[in-house]
Amino acid sequence: MEREEHARAIFETNLTGALNTLFPAIEQMRQQKPDKNGHRGRICVMSSVASFVSYPGTPSYSASKAAIDRFVVASAPSLEKQGISLTSVCCGFVKTPMVRANRFPMPGLVSTEEAVRRILRGTLRGQRRIMFPFWLGLGARLTDLLPPRLAERYYCRQPSAQPGGMPDY
Repeated sequence: MEREEHARAIFETNLTGALNTLFPAIEQMRQQKPDKNGHRGRICVMSSVASFVSYPGTPSYSASKAAIDRFVVASAPSLEKQGISLTSVCCGFVKTPMVRANRFPMPGLVSTEEAVRRILRGTLRGQRRIMFPFWLGLGARLTDLLPPRLAERYYCRQPSAQPGGMPDY
């Protein structure tokens, strides 16, 4: 199990930090004049493909990303009526300095440039949720439909679920 201080720090960053950015941005956009199409602005919030799973290797990461994804997707319809577009970005592994510490395989690893292209394209289309790579997100969502003990059999065999498999920040 994760240490309490580690779990709290992850939630503070991934959920509280995101909300501390999101609410002021929404308030600022509400005060802006809409353009000729009624749009006041677009906001992207970073979640993760991990939000779709109850992964034993990263319980606080998965749970905090699930919370922000659900909040963004659920809030989007009411904000859309005010001319504000909200998008949750559920990406897999992106080649950034943060993932360099990972000591396990990272299927579907994409470059930062490719991630930016996908995020911009989806945001400009007004997608509620951008998920990539699609196959990884779909697999995660389908696996999460399994009974927990059955899913655990798969997850607990993964290298990142082994002792020392995940960085302990």
